[in-house]
Amino acid sequence: MNHPSTNCVVTWKAGKYQGRLSTTGASIQKQGGGRIDDTDFYKIYAGPVKVSAKGTCVSWGGVASNGAGAGDSWQSGWTRCG
Repeated sequence: MNHPSTNCVVTWKAGKYQGRLSTTGASIQKQGGGRIDDTDFYKIYAGPVKVSAKGTCVSWGGVASNGAGAGDSWQSGWTRCG
């Protein structure tokens, strides 16, 4: 399978999280490389964060909170290999 060499991630807040200034982050990492992230206090979205990863895999993730300590986070396994 032929995948583009640049991978990009954005965390877009929705519902109960959107519009509130709170911790929001997006991250991406190519296998064997360092993590690139954009985490700060945002109202709508974090990122984009990008990495060139031709011929390897990437892992991506994000976080969104409601400003009162509750939130969601996620992290993928190694994906988009190739």
